[in-house]
Amino acid sequence: GVWLFAMSIYLLIKKRQFIIIPISIFILMLVTLVGPWGSNSVSASHQMKIFKSLLSNNNLIISGKIESVTKKDISVEDSNSGYSIVKYITGRHGTSTLQPLFNTDLATLAKDCTYGYCIYTKIGELLPFKYEYRKFGSYRTNNIKNFDIKRVGSGFDIKGYEYSLLMKEWVYGKKTRSYKLWNESFLMKYDLENSKLKLLKGTELIFDIDFKNIVKSISEDNKQDRIKLPTESLSFVYTNKPYEMKLIFDSIYGEIESNKINRVYFSGAVLVKKDVK
Repeated sequence: GVWLFAMSIYLLIKKRQFIIIPISIFILMLVTLVGPWGSNSVSASHQMKIFKSLLSNNNLIISGKIESVTKKDISVEDSNSGYSIVKYITGRHGTSTLQPLFNTDLATLAKDCTYGYCIYTKIGELLPFKYEYRKFGSYRTNNIKNFDIKRVGSGFDIKGYEYSLLMKEWVYGKKTRSYKLWNESFLMKYDLENSKLKLLKGTELIFDIDFKNIVKSISEDNKQDRIKLPTESLSFVYTNKPYEMKLIFDSIYGEIESNKINRVYFSGAVLVKKDVK
């Protein structure tokens, strides 16, 4: 608004000299990108102000520092807001912005983390309040670990199978897709809450695959949170005569809460064939 007003006055006085416009735009853009008035700096400082106020209102900060490691019960709204701010600031600005609030060296804490949720979880353990948020109508806490299993290499062998149904990531709620196979109508459903993939012919259930069992079978031999495996280790065959289904995963990832697999997300392919003897 100020810039437009200034330009209007200038053009009334100097009608033919337009060079000032691109120059002023450049200066304006420079000011908004860098320096203490830059959008990133303003955003980080604004979020920090909200976070400090939240901590102060809940008596969780002493002389500008988070002193207590005892988890205190605060409102779900405040815990949501607090953890979201930590996640935003860490993801966008690194650990240095939050560092003045903590005695623990956050940079050292983050050194061994190769993905975002790792550092969010570690900083979450230092927060003096219990983190809870509502999702799918239930409560969850910050006692959450993440697993990430990926297939090494590209492409896979579809020899012997009649149809290849590519699975994109199905992430929220119950998903259903329709297919015309062998001139008949089939439905493939994924129930995220229960992590189950179902293939139906009309109302007849052909396959009901529990992805939690698949993750457990992989985890028994691989104890890391992030795993890379060859195609044969991420291929699973199921038979219900006369049908056979083969799952080939590109990735499987999700959450483990209190040593219990919560939800499984995935991408890959479903291969099917008929007349299995």
